[in-house]
Amino acid sequence: MTNLEDQSALWAERIESWKASGLKQLVFCQREGIGYDSFKRWRHRLDGQAVRRRGSRATLVPLKVVATSVKKRAEGGSMEVRLHGDRRIVVGADFDEEALRRLIGALERLGC
Repeated sequence: MTNLEDQSALWAERIESWKASGLKQLVFCQREGIGYDSFKRWRHRLDGQAVRRRGSRATLVPLKVVATSVKKRAEGGSMEVRLHGDRRIVVGADFDEEALRRLIGALERLGC
């Protein structure tokens, strides 16, 4: 392996550890003694590589479907998407699918 490949593997492992930790990026870096700016640079670099490898193919994620009453849906109730780390996106029943797709894409690129 080249030095760059070694570095990439090390940072990919650190980023996976951060994701599993549930901590904010800065807190994780402080706990691990990792430079925050280096962490952000490597995360951006590795995310970019993953996007190029995936191309434009859709990424599947597990979803939990929770039933709601027919009455609530008929009244224009909302939908909620729960993300990692207890984050949520709540949209009305009349949401714009393309706008939601762009929002989720932007959040994924930011690592939210």
